[in-house]
Amino acid sequence: MMKSLFGCNTKFEGREKEFFKRFLFNAIVKFEVLKREKVKVVGGEGLAVTVEGKDPVKKEKVRAKVVFGKRGDRVIGFYITQWRPMDGSYDLSAFDIFDKFVTSFKFLKKSFYETL
Repeated sequence: MMKSLFGCNTKFEGREKEFFKRFLFNAIVKFEVLKREKVKVVGGEGLAVTVEGKDPVKKEKVRAKVVFGKRGDRVIGFYITQWRPMDGSYDLSAFDIFDKFVTSFKFLKKSFYETL
């Protein structure tokens, strides 16, 4: 899913911090960063962050991957989440499909701000 991400920082590292302050905050999940890497997305540089969090109340865990990119001066992002019981395992093939989608994504036309 591509979406306007929480925050207003135009630097990836700053936006990552803003994003994870609010991401799934209703679930009382505290995230641990598993992997952070620079990637190429929508024709430019980007940042991919993979995290895992645990909800001890519901006895669930969640794995998420967020890919930040830029469209002009704006930070855009793609993310996937996968919930499992604490003792369950993730379907990592879903993350492979997500990665293929993100790397193949292209905008069909210029944004309003790019036309100014």
